[in-house]
Amino acid sequence: MYTVSYFFFVFCLVSLDGQFTFVLGTQASAQWDAGSPGNNPTISYSADPKKVQVELVCQEGSPGDVQAIGEGPENNYKFRLTGKCACWNGCKGELF
Repeated sequence: MYTVSYFFFVFCLVSLDGQFTFVLGTQASAQWDAGSPGNNPTISYSADPKKVQVELVCQEGSPGDVQAIGEGPENNYKFRLTGKCACWNGCKGELF
């Protein structure tokens, strides 16, 4: 089992015993996709061979939550950021 941490949008996978850490993606690798009608915007990160896709779900007035959706296919991780920080200019420089 693993936990997921993110620090300034460097995603890390950490084993529950804390002995192993894997970088999943870095800020320098970020790619923005504004989405299309009916689809939320996403930000993708990578640290070969691993890839991360973060779906942004705007909920103004919500403090924020990051949900791990899962891995699939191998080395491809999906997350969902829900809250005001997922809205256009929702956090204006603050993080949660």
